[in-house]
Amino acid sequence: KAYGLSAPVRKIVTEEIITFKVVFMETGPVPLSIYNRLPLVGATTVTPDSAGAFSISEGTFRSQRWAGVFDSTDGVNRQRMYAPSLEATEKDGFTIKAGEALLYGTTLTAYPNSSGVSVETFYSIPALGAA
Repeated sequence: KAYGLSAPVRKIVTEEIITFKVVFMETGPVPLSIYNRLPLVGATTVTPDSAGAFSISEGTFRSQRWAGVFDSTDGVNRQRMYAPSLEATEKDGFTIKAGEALLYGTTLTAYPNSSGVSVETFYSIPALGAA
């Protein structure tokens, strides 16, 4: 704030944090792996047995990063966001009610890659094309 003014004159931006809030509506190996910060491939991957059973232990902090693609559409307009390095940084609590879906909400934070890019956004808007 400048002397004598109650409104900010300038705000210095020193960082940009990009997050994606996702809610998984499926109880399965991939959503639960992301929710619990587990790898999607490799020796410690969540793999159900022949009866479909598996377990996940919680309590020890884990850090796992993945790449992600988020698509959205509005009629014929499309947007695709590619994040080369994502980490689950927050987990929602559970609300368990009879007859309702069990939701796994998490916040994914995008980190910059070696080129400094945390998210690359691609747009396809046909109305802006040449006539």
